[in-house]
Amino acid sequence: MREFMRRILVAMWLLVMCGALAPARAQVFDLDYDRQPVVALRGMWRFHTGDDLRWADPKFDDAQWALLRGDRDWAGQGHKDLSGMAWYRFKVVVPEGKLPLSLYVPMLMTSYEVYADGVKIGGFGKMPPDARADHNLPQVIALPAGQAARTVTFAVRVWHAPLWANYYGGGPHAAALVGATTLLQERAAQDVSGQAWSIVDEIVLAILEGLAGLAALAFFFLQPSDREYLWFGLMLLFSAAVRCFSNWGLSHAMGVLLRDDISGTLTTLMSLAAMAFYRRFLHGKRGWLFWFAASGVVAGGLTGLADGTLLTVQQSQELEAVFMLPFSVWVLALLFKTAKAGVADARLLLFPVLLQQAATLTGDAVWLSYLTGAQHKYAQQDVMLASWPFYFTLSDLTALLFLFVMLAILIGRFTRTRREEERFAAELDAARSVQHVLIPDEIPPVAGYAITGIYHPASEVGGDFFQVIPLEELGCVAGDQTGGMLVVVGDVSGKGLQAAMNVSLIVGSLRTLVDHTQRPAEILAGLNRRLFGRSNGGFTTCLVMLIDAAGALTVATAGHLAPYRNGMELELEDGLPLGLSLDAEYGESRFRLEPGDRLTMISDGVLEARNAHGELFGFERTRALSTQDATYIANAAQAFGQEDDITVLTLKKLVGARA
Repeated sequence: MREFMRRILVAMWLLVMCGALAPARAQVFDLDYDRQPVVALRGMWRFHTGDDLRWADPKFDDAQWALLRGDRDWAGQGHKDLSGMAWYRFKVVVPEGKLPLSLYVPMLMTSYEVYADGVKIGGFGKMPPDARADHNLPQVIALPAGQAARTVTFAVRVWHAPLWANYYGGGPHAAALVGATTLLQERAAQDVSGQAWSIVDEIVLAILEGLAGLAALAFFFLQPSDREYLWFGLMLLFSAAVRCFSNWGLSHAMGVLLRDDISGTLTTLMSLAAMAFYRRFLHGKRGWLFWFAASGVVAGGLTGLADGTLLTVQQSQELEAVFMLPFSVWVLALLFKTAKAGVADARLLLFPVLLQQAATLTGDAVWLSYLTGAQHKYAQQDVMLASWPFYFTLSDLTALLFLFVMLAILIGRFTRTRREEERFAAELDAARSVQHVLIPDEIPPVAGYAITGIYHPASEVGGDFFQVIPLEELGCVAGDQTGGMLVVVGDVSGKGLQAAMNVSLIVGSLRTLVDHTQRPAEILAGLNRRLFGRSNGGFTTCLVMLIDAAGALTVATAGHLAPYRNGMELELEDGLPLGLSLDAEYGESRFRLEPGDRLTMISDGVLEARNAHGELFGFERTRALSTQDATYIANAAQAFGQEDDITVLTLKKLVGARA
């Protein structure tokens, strides 16, 4: 009995040793066994590096080739960092019948050709010498029809792009299927649908960002001065474009380098728009950190353009992550600084941006540690929060939170700005109403004189004014005498409602003063007393002229430009502008107007008109035009390049008038 057991054990040992010493055999995938409609090719495939079209021959002896699993890439099976050409071989037993059969290849990196019994039946991408890295797409490849049961030898010729050698492994990344064509087509459609369902979060975010970006641009067109709406809108639209283009590339054959270049360019533009937005929104300065961050963004974009040529994909991603780090530091530093200063909008934005940047930096660190081999457990850049009914990640959450908080902030800011604009518009309407009263539409006629006045405000409400008051209105003409007037021309510093209110104060005070005195120096002194302490740090230049019916002219000036008589500037005794000193004194200068003489008064808006080359209209041009009509002078200065209010008043003593 013992001898019998010993012989049995020896025989078993010999069988085991013979099996171990015999060449390993690749799995033969059998569709004929139990008539299975579809078989997954998860078993062992023969594998060999190099390239020889004779390896497609079904009679070729591949017994010495290595064995690799057919549902995993070769990088994890002893061929890390391998690129270039390699071949796989395996056999499939197909049943007897007329049912169309196909091979379904879900993903096989990078380009490949499939041979059945030595005949090429399909493939994907371009092979050497014209090889190009394309994003891999699933393929359903029809098998040659056959009537009888037979064993088909498959050979798969693979080219793996060098740019992915240390990033993605070559060969199959999922189990191929062989079986009934209709079933495999349904499976392919399900996989495409599943892939589309897996990017629902990206599609939803792209739609939300696109709509929010368009809304921000609409706010900008309504309020062009608030450029944060422009940059925020562009940032969101570029982000939506990145999501759309990246997801589009998952289902369309396209050169990987071209796809990465377009996506990288859009990402760089998005980051630059984000920097412009944060700087404008948080009132940041263009300091050294700003320019360092901007340089990093541009360098990261250029690094992305260099992958596959000067750099591998892994090297490109490592450098991009490093170059983008200053951007995150700058954003967080600016946000903390502004929030610490008590800005409410910055405090609202602090948490979502902090969470967003923390998720980005953590994901980059995990991914880079995986690429460099520092750890092999975590290969995802993002944290999955939910997988049903669709994928939802931490990055999705931070993007939504940031989007909603920013929209709430910008809508609130837009509402506040609109209220301010409406209030300001109401004030401007009031100021225009005041100015309409203060700047006469029609100059009252004065016997013996032709008078023309033109006023072109630089903005909706200006600070220039003029008044022509016939002496007859003041009761200063005795008997049947007619003619004579008081002429007042002035310029209040500043613009807007405050300037209009100061003008109303001046004109009101003037109307009161001229009832008691018509002497120009006394009028200026009275106006100065009333304006002192009421100009909010501003001042007013003013020119007062008393002209009688005979042409006698008395002039006093408070810092205003001297008038021109027949093209020559009058020499006046000057005084301080109104409102600067309570002790200011004003002298008077006397002249005489003869029949035909023309007197021209202007504001400094004529002299300070500036053309596109920065050249001033100046005294020489003004003096040369001073003999022209008021309308001609004002229009010439305005066409030259108006920057301030333009006022021109001309009067001419008529020939034949009583001297």
